[in-house]
Amino acid sequence: LWIENAVLHFRRAAPQEDANAGIALPKSLFLKLLVGTAGISDLLGDSGITVTGSKLDLVSFFRLLEKPPASFPIVTP
Repeated sequence: LWIENAVLHFRRAAPQEDANAGIALPKSLFLKLLVGTAGISDLLGDSGITVTGSKLDLVSFFRLLEKPPASFPIVTP
């Protein structure tokens, strides 16, 4: 995962050796983080999650994600 121009990108690949942080977590928890129903404390307190590297850099990354608005126009008339 990486953020570029305010867009979260994803590419399936081997982990980069020079990454500041890495995380392995269930998809369901990741989706909860994205929509704002789970927080950083849920992430770091879960025993099913593996974190490598800097936890501070990982927290900084997730702080970039904003909770989406509850409703938004999919198509504007």
